[in-house]
Amino acid sequence: MLVLVVLGCAPLAPYHRAQALGYGNWELGIETGGTGNIAERGGQGSPTLDVAFRYGVGEQTDLGVRAGSSGVELVMKLGFTDPRYADVSVSIAPSASGAFVDTEELSTAYGALHAPVLVGIPLVEGHEVQLAGGLLTHLQGRPRDHDSLWSLGATAAVGYAWEATKEVTLLPQVAFYFPFVRSGDTTIGGPGAADLAMSGGLAVLVAPSPERVAR
Repeated sequence: MLVLVVLGCAPLAPYHRAQALGYGNWELGIETGGTGNIAERGGQGSPTLDVAFRYGVGEQTDLGVRAGSSGVELVMKLGFTDPRYADVSVSIAPSASGAFVDTEELSTAYGALHAPVLVGIPLVEGHEVQLAGGLLTHLQGRPRDHDSLWSLGATAAVGYAWEATKEVTLLPQVAFYFPFVRSGDTTIGGPGAADLAMSGGLAVLVAPSPERVAR
C-alpha cells in the first residue's frame, strides 16, 4: 500500500510569488504544511513549519532566508519580466539549504541545491496561478553512521495566490520531486529514497510596503 514516510529534506515548494518585490520592499512568510515520500513501506508524513523573509535588493532581484523545521535555506530571485509591461511574471529562484541534527534520539543531516523557474499567471484581480519547475540535487545522511544518499531530479509545483488584503496574500501550494538519479543507502529516507516525494501546505505572505507593484 502507498503511504507517506517521514523525511527531513529541502523545501520542495517555493511558497512565494514569481514577481520580484522591487527595490526596498520586503515580505514575511509563515509556511505550514507537510512533506513525505510515496513508498511501499510503513511510516507517516512529517509536518513542517517555516518562517521566511525576503527583501528586494534591486527592482528585479530579491534575497531571502527561510528557517524552521525544514532547516535553513538561502534564496535569490531574479525576475525576467517587467510587471509594467507584461501580465505574466517569470523568474528564477536558486537556493541552497541544509540542516544538521545529532542527538541521542536523532542523527540526520542534509544539504541541497535547488533551481526552480517560477511563473505567475494572473486571473482576476488579486488572484494568480503560481507554477514552478526546476532541478534539485539533494544529499541526505546519518552523521553518526557515516551513511548517505545522494539524488538528482526534477521538481514541479502548482499554487494559487489570493490577495486577502493589500498587505496579506494566501498561497496554498503542492510540490513534487521526481529523482531520476540516486546513489547510496535508500534506508536513510529523504526525497531521493523513493520514486516520488511530495509536499503541500499554505503560506501566509505579508508585504506591507506600499511601493510594491500592484497586479
